[in-house]
Amino acid sequence: MTAAILENRELEYFVKDWHLIPSTGGKFEFEVNGQLLFSKKQLGRHATEGEIEGLFAQLVEDHKQANKIILS
Repeated sequence: MTAAILENRELEYFVKDWHLIPSTGGKFEFEVNGQLLFSKKQLGRHATEGEIEGLFAQLVEDHKQANKIILS
């Protein structure tokens, strides 16, 4: 998952810091700037392949639209 996001140059531009924080009990949460994008605990399932990258890509797109950011 990390490689998929960081290999995408358009997404990589928005990643300043990346942390994987281990926990117990099978908890897996994906959070960006304090915004929870995915929670295994809340959904009761693992993320599907590409799901986390897709959620992050959508967040970036929303941010770009809100701030009128154009990358070329």
